[in-house]
Amino acid sequence: MSSKKPLSVYISGPPGTVVLFFFSGKTATLKRVTEYFGTSAIFTICNCASVTSQTKLIEEILSDLKSSTKPSLPSLTSALKDLRKHFVLILDEIDHLVSKTNSFLYAAFQWPYSVNNKLTVIGVANSIDLTERLLPKLKLAEPPKTLVFGPYSKENIAKILKNKISDDAVGCLILMLTLAMDAAALELCSRKVAAMTGDLRTALHIVKQTRNVKEPSTPQSCREILGVLNGVYSSPLARARLPLQPRLILAVALAMTSNKKNNLNINSLTNAYHRACDVVKVPRLEGEDFDAALQILESQSFLAPGSGGKLLLQVNAPIARQAIADNAMIAQVSGLNLPLTNEETEQVFAKLASFIGDNVALLIERADGDYCFRNHKERVYYCSENLMRQAGCIAREPLLSFGTCLGKFTKSRKFHLHITALDYLAPYAKYRVWLKPNAEQQFLYGNNILKSGIARMTEGIPTHAGIVVYNMSDMPLGFGVAGKGTVDSKRADPTAVVVLHQCDLGEYIRSESTLT
Repeated sequence: MSSKKPLSVYISGPPGTVVLFFFSGKTATLKRVTEYFGTSAIFTICNCASVTSQTKLIEEILSDLKSSTKPSLPSLTSALKDLRKHFVLILDEIDHLVSKTNSFLYAAFQWPYSVNNKLTVIGVANSIDLTERLLPKLKLAEPPKTLVFGPYSKENIAKILKNKISDDAVGCLILMLTLAMDAAALELCSRKVAAMTGDLRTALHIVKQTRNVKEPSTPQSCREILGVLNGVYSSPLARARLPLQPRLILAVALAMTSNKKNNLNINSLTNAYHRACDVVKVPRLEGEDFDAALQILESQSFLAPGSGGKLLLQVNAPIARQAIADNAMIAQVSGLNLPLTNEETEQVFAKLASFIGDNVALLIERADGDYCFRNHKERVYYCSENLMRQAGCIAREPLLSFGTCLGKFTKSRKFHLHITALDYLAPYAKYRVWLKPNAEQQFLYGNNILKSGIARMTEGIPTHAGIVVYNMSDMPLGFGVAGKGTVDSKRADPTAVVVLHQCDLGEYIRSESTLT
């Protein structure tokens, strides 16, 4: 307002999301801001959920503008052009204005830029991606500034319950109740609410409910808190939709099982969940809180404990998506290119080390930037972290490839290298074999290498070692495994198999469809 620049803002966040400074909700915080500015501007707050039609909403805005014209979108636009004093229009629950064309929403967010720079439009709703999902054409003009309030963490909830001091009666009541609760009960309340929804209103409700006892001065224990929690979260209405954190875990599990393998390693799930929290911008759950979220999914038969400390996803993809009920979250999590698990990392590095030895470290510690390994649809990709982040902008299903595909995991969870890994094996190969010109074609057709076809080979090759195959011009042709070591091959017959074929350049023609 002081800079006299046009501005439109979209404020979003889950229900019960609040601003720490004001200790109030999104709408209540905006009301506090309007009180701060006083009469320096005209403020209008419209609850879009309470209006029966778009015409009624326009009529309400025109009334605040002291205009008696017939309510319509053109007449409202005309009234806004004649503004002499700064006008701030706050549209609460703006998602109720969604229509087939969304003409009003498009017009409202563009008014400050196209009609009058003395106008500020602020939209408020729970959906984080409303402007991107329902109003994509705003990007062609001047998109609104976005402000996202994340759900409360357990530390935030505990701090507010302990320290909120206000002059009003409600504030005094909350302070009195929190002082009468023991520290463990307050911690339990904070953890459970943060794990379920992060809604501060629920935490305040639970605190108040625990005081319905004969002796209010007696500190409340964890037993009373658990009793209220069961009453709050076990109702059919509360169980009709999963809380935020369990839904996020279910979305991660769905992304990890896109290869139709329903067994989940708990460590892999935890690591992927932590990455998803960073992308979705919600606080992480750790320890008992994470276990509690898993128990919610187990209690509703989404997950089940399996053998060897693994988890089993018990529902198919359509049912899981219906339970998550957030396409934006599913798209964000599906776009994650998951890091390798400890077991997968060991397999990949062991396979690479069999060909290039300790030079594996050169693939990780590179002077041209940070590089990483990622599992995408059971294929291991090697790429720069910058490219990996760009690939994360594409949904998991339509994403075909990124970086270099080093190989894939089979159904038996064994890792096989692809010919596409040759560019990274050849420069660092520990053991090498050079073919005679008359043996090149046989190898490029997928055949093993006989002693008679070898021109020379590295000294000291042990049996079963990984070997990179070259022609006499030092051009890499493929790779395989030593059937015989250097010493044994010298004593072998000319028809003896020295190198067992694994991959060759001919696969770019023979197996083109399976390389990505």
